[in-house]
Amino acid sequence: MNKEINTLKLLNEIGNAPSFSDAIDQYEYFKNDLGEWRLIYSNESSDGLFYLPKKELSPKCYLLTPFKGSSLYVIDKEVIEIKGLTKHFISTAIYVDSNTASYIRSFAYEDQPSDRVFQVCRSVSENMLQDDVNNLNMALYLSEIENNLKETDLKKVRETVSALKSISMMNSPFNDSWRESFLKKYKTISERDADELLFDYYNKDGRPFGQFSAIVDLMELLLLKTKIIEYSSKRSSENKLLNLLSVIDKEINILMPKEMAVCVDILFYKNTLQITRKLNGLTNTSEPLQLIRNCAMDLFIVRMLDLLTNTINDGNNTQFHLAQILTCDVDVWDILNLTGLNAIAVHRESCKSLPVYSSDFTEWIFDTLGDKKLDSISRMFTPQGIVERKKKHSHNEIKNNLLRSRQELVELLRSKRKT
Repeated sequence: MNKEINTLKLLNEIGNAPSFSDAIDQYEYFKNDLGEWRLIYSNESSDGLFYLPKKELSPKCYLLTPFKGSSLYVIDKEVIEIKGLTKHFISTAIYVDSNTASYIRSFAYEDQPSDRVFQVCRSVSENMLQDDVNNLNMALYLSEIENNLKETDLKKVRETVSALKSISMMNSPFNDSWRESFLKKYKTISERDADELLFDYYNKDGRPFGQFSAIVDLMELLLLKTKIIEYSSKRSSENKLLNLLSVIDKEINILMPKEMAVCVDILFYKNTLQITRKLNGLTNTSEPLQLIRNCAMDLFIVRMLDLLTNTINDGNNTQFHLAQILTCDVDVWDILNLTGLNAIAVHRESCKSLPVYSSDFTEWIFDTLGDKKLDSISRMFTPQGIVERKKKHSHNEIKNNLLRSRQELVELLRSKRKT
């Protein structure tokens, strides 16, 4: 356990180094301890090995990465030892979420698509390489709808997959000719391909994304606990945050800095994020639990980008995978702008990864709460605390806690509406 704790500490320190040269110097000093790990280091400049900036393709249509900076460097033992040009075999993918996928479906299938549909689809063609558009990855979309099957129109899912499948067949930009060609030449074959893909996806065991429904549960539980604390306590925002941190440590057993930043926005009434402003309206909606679940899905999508930027075992000597997302969801844009990663550490021999968050957020919590309030929970911020929570974490307990917390929030909202 001591080795694991030390490794986590070193990777976080290197990922938070102020510059690439500092990061690589620190890695070199500890290279014997970190040889199993490769660090994908984010930098604000455009000089990195991989230039992957955030882009707004058109109003409220974005191409995003999980990283804070615009370009990425690779730090590993080969870079340290060779001291020159190194080769890295990397896979990349641009994932679409349900929001973007729905625009592409509408462009292909609707008799009279809206101006917004034309705007989004044309901006994608104008701002992205056709090869990238041809290879838009629908795995995240399928995972997203799988977590929300009760509200899913399966006919539209089939049409969406069909439209996405047809893009590479047609190999042309989105315009009126594309629509005409799709309906006349490609609709039948792309629908057949969609049927085959969906049949395989929903009938095979061990789907690559199906297990991630547990992540949505975690996100929902965190939001529920945050709103329960907000509504049930009249204490200061600082004390509410301390209460939430204690709940995370004792009940949820996983500290999620990215999602915690959203909770801080709620508890301190900052209203920086659209997701916060949505949740402010819980007392005025007839379906508060559905609203929270939808917000949890936005957090899930952002978290998935972290998990997808990872080592992969595809048999092609690929060393790691870089994930981007094409989204028309302002919530996703908001959250990624607030919580972009400094780095991701990826394990060389497995699919393990470690997101490296800015140390500024933790320092802000320390400064806000002060030493006296932090005494009771200071251990949770240490690498040892991470390892201890990992041992206690249980999805069954999360599910049970989720059911209890839903009911508690409903009761709180009823009492607030009566007063």
